[in-house]
Amino acid sequence: MARLIWRIIDKYICIPLIIVISIFDAWLNIFIKNKNSSRKDYKKILIIKLSALGDTIMMIPILREVRNKLPEADVYALVTGINADAIQTCPYVNTIRLLNLERPIDCQSCLRTLIWLRRQRFDLVVDFEQRIGMSALIAYFSGPGKKIGFKTKGYFRHYLYTKKVAHRKDWHEAACMAELVKDITGEIIDYHPEFWVLDADTRWADAFMDKNNLTGEKLIAIHPGC
Repeated sequence: MARLIWRIIDKYICIPLIIVISIFDAWLNIFIKNKNSSRKDYKKILIIKLSALGDTIMMIPILREVRNKLPEADVYALVTGINADAIQTCPYVNTIRLLNLERPIDCQSCLRTLIWLRRQRFDLVVDFEQRIGMSALIAYFSGPGKKIGFKTKGYFRHYLYTKKVAHRKDWHEAACMAELVKDITGEIIDYHPEFWVLDADTRWADAFMDKNNLTGEKLIAIHPGC
């Protein structure tokens, strides 16, 4: 239910707000020229991914390449309870911030997160969401750094970025996400995903196997999702 309400909020509040802000920005940019950071200035990077567990796992190789090219940078990730498990033990991220979307309207939590983000003063913000208007707004209000995100057909969120990358349906999702940071990583060749299992999860699995007399048996897992 909470996710459905957030989708309604995103469509009927976030997207119209993006349009209003983009019009104001267009007028403001006539008088003020924004200076984008160059690669050597990327000391603090924010990654935004608020949904899609599978997409988050496909994002790991891109984070790996960013870490390889900018080993001294502090990489932050803004995630939610939907996809946090895929990245909470990722060695390519220094700090993880969890945005609570479990309750349908938690303005206080969102405001605290925005204040915290602005205090970090990021040099670069990369929004890996393809369609969510809220993530574009978070990127916009996160501070003065360069902001990169997708231009997805039928949505207006790209107006808030300083650099837009076309989201292509004829490309693999990982290849699309790699385009967002291509200026940093160059062409990415190695897309193999990684996932780090917690010791607590391993212990739970071992106990489950023992309890159900499945140790040593061949198991087939089916995930009936997208």
